[in-house]
Amino acid sequence: MTEPQDRTRTEASGTPGLEDGQYAIDLEGVSADEDLVVEALAAGLTHAEAGGLINRSAKTVQRLLQQQRVADRVAAARERRLREVTALMSGPVLVEAVETLRGELQAERSADRIRAAGLIVDASIKLRAQVANDAALAQMRAEVAELKALAEGTVRS
Repeated sequence: MTEPQDRTRTEASGTPGLEDGQYAIDLEGVSADEDLVVEALAAGLTHAEAGGLINRSAKTVQRLLQQQRVADRVAAARERRLREVTALMSGPVLVEAVETLRGELQAERSADRIRAAGLIVDASIKLRAQVANDAALAQMRAEVAELKALAEGTVRS
């Protein structure tokens, strides 16, 4: 006796080792294919590229992203990747980059000095904007949490 087939999807299987009617993505739970799609999207791949990794279409990836759980996982993975890159950039690499720019402020050619100064000023402006954005985002998150708490209190009454 064979197991009942998962009919959560209607397209034919394109995943090696699976026959038509069998699906590597369980739209109700987490699977290896979902993990791969989440990481691919977090890495900046398009829906079509992420779908191609699991032999599916961009539309399949879009349907998967309609699930809040999956969309939240992609957002969390993107935030994790950003933190990882930021950590790499804030270490010795950043110090070396700043030292290089400072050295270029003493360059022979005025165009090189101007370019180095411009890069330093640009980086400073971006850093200040990022700090301000982070503070604003933290404030908005606190306000959203407060509003959720108020709404839950209203609904439960």
